[in-house]
Amino acid sequence: MKRNFVSPLAPPRTLFLALLLAGLGCTSSKGTQTLPPSTGLVSLVFTGNSSEDWSDLDFMVQGVTLMPAGGTTPITLLAPPSTGIPVNLVQLDHIGELMGNFGVPVGSYTSATLTLSPSTFALSVASVPSTGFLGTGNGDLKPSYTSVANPLAATTLSYTVPFASPLVVTTASTVVLDLDWDTLRPTFLNGAAMPNNGTVMWSVDFDSVLGWRPVADPAQVALLPVYGTVYEVASDQRSFQLSPSYAAGILGQAVVLPQTFVVRPDTVNGTLFNDQSSGTTSTLKDFSTVAAALPGRELRVGAQLQPDGSLLASRIWAGAALEMGTETSGRITAVDPVRGALTLDGADSTQDGYITGEWGMVSDTTALTLVNPESTGAPVAAVAAGAAFLAAGGFGRGFLVHPILHWAQNQSDTSRFLAMDIEAANFRGTLIQADGAIVTASCFTGNASGPASVTLPYLAKATPNGNDGQGNPITGFSWRTSANPSLVNSGAGATGTFAAAAALSVDFGGTVGALQPFATLHCAWADAANPSGWSAQYAILEPIPLPLGAVGAAWTQAGTGGSFGLTVPGGTNTVTVDVAGSAGVYQVYAPGPSSYFGGAPRLVAVDPTTAEGQATLAALLVAGAPAQVFGMASAGGHLQASMIFCYTYTE
Repeated sequence: MKRNFVSPLAPPRTLFLALLLAGLGCTSSKGTQTLPPSTGLVSLVFTGNSSEDWSDLDFMVQGVTLMPAGGTTPITLLAPPSTGIPVNLVQLDHIGELMGNFGVPVGSYTSATLTLSPSTFALSVASVPSTGFLGTGNGDLKPSYTSVANPLAATTLSYTVPFASPLVVTTASTVVLDLDWDTLRPTFLNGAAMPNNGTVMWSVDFDSVLGWRPVADPAQVALLPVYGTVYEVASDQRSFQLSPSYAAGILGQAVVLPQTFVVRPDTVNGTLFNDQSSGTTSTLKDFSTVAAALPGRELRVGAQLQPDGSLLASRIWAGAALEMGTETSGRITAVDPVRGALTLDGADSTQDGYITGEWGMVSDTTALTLVNPESTGAPVAAVAAGAAFLAAGGFGRGFLVHPILHWAQNQSDTSRFLAMDIEAANFRGTLIQADGAIVTASCFTGNASGPASVTLPYLAKATPNGNDGQGNPITGFSWRTSANPSLVNSGAGATGTFAAAAALSVDFGGTVGALQPFATLHCAWADAANPSGWSAQYAILEPIPLPLGAVGAAWTQAGTGGSFGLTVPGGTNTVTVDVAGSAGVYQVYAPGPSSYFGGAPRLVAVDPTTAEGQATLAALLVAGAPAQVFGMASAGGHLQASMIFCYTYTE
């Protein structure tokens, strides 16, 4: 990942740094500091899910604040430079990016507000988008090709995220504030294409996309590696301060924040230290052998967040220029088990398809490692070596990986992977079958051979698996829906309830037929349920992908919601769509389906719980009217809607 570091050595630290070091109990050449009374630490993390049709979803965060319970004056958490801090949402696919540790007054907080800049939003299409994706090929879409709603003329946009339960800050340990981006919500991106030249315009709307995810144990948050420059090594050589750098694809120069993270070695398992400059690798339990050369060096640190806010390093890559191709990382976009090859889109759009678009070969000696296995708390776990892993279906499209090419070790074969860290293992596809023991899904591979069938056992019932939405520890497999991230199904009956949900379907007949639920299966390696392979650690049921359809039966009110019938192209049946009052319903003003002259689509929310909203739905959802529905299969072959788009064509 190209980071374009601002300087070889971080600037002098602010007062906050001194407070941060004190809170972590870190001794530096400046002495040990203490946090002021009644002040605690908050670790800000961004997580999310992401469509595999994009390699970059980039924007600049202008700030984050916290609202105290019963208060009216927010507490500033993140205040980046005037340019903002860049974030690439594609990389936040069920893995977090640590944005910083911040000192705030102790107490309870009820919401967070995030401010961003609409003028800096930019998109880049994946090198291998899924079948039917609007617009093909790989290209960057600058703000001139996108519009950001609410309102377009604003220089900054603010979004408030309420907490389901108060965020309590104490002096005892760091509390994690996890702001979760649901970029799969269909309100987030809406596109339309010009028939004349194929240019795609996208409407971007952050409303209802941001949410809050409770975190009980900081170490259970799987983190993206942190890039930065070493500022100072502690006198005992058991930690160093890293000044982090943030970059996002096509938004240009990296940003360095005026703070540091304290990085510690893994004194139990050892920290793998890969020196890209010398081509050497060593395992360290302290930094004594490398301390003299660390200040001013650029590092990539794979680590776990600790309860005191420090980072326990499992992997460190050091180099004079980490922007080299050896440092490419990103998500797998295509898997070819016949050729023994992978291709991926990097976190920087210039790395799409390994820059040249060529496939990378997995050889018999490629060493594979899983980083941040959440179920056990261990920082790393050896996975496998060799092309046999790929041939056996070990890789999935959408895996987040960090490969090392052979030429990192001065070898001439640039197409072969020497090693690869798997940072997130997510199989995503249509559920074929699920029972109390296994789950099988058909997953798009990005290869001409078509989808691949993946069969996984569930996580062993005794294996720790994080916490539920209320912060209670759980064991064994768990699942939730994308519409209700805080409602976690766990415990002895979780596999049974998941199997029952997976068995539901909606039948449109004709060439469309019966459609099964769609899910993301997040995996753990070498669990007791499958000591030599992947197990389904948790599942997220997502809306069944449906094309733009038409109303087959008009809207009927039922309490604060209602229902209507939906048909889709190629189908012969009308499926009943149930709409709760809490569903997201939008009237979409867009150009005609066969012409494009009026700019990006515009969305207006419709509230089914009001008389006005019911009247609008009755007028919009009439027989033959265009509509698109995102929802889950429910009892009786119905579709339970989470999102509905009612189209009004302006031309």
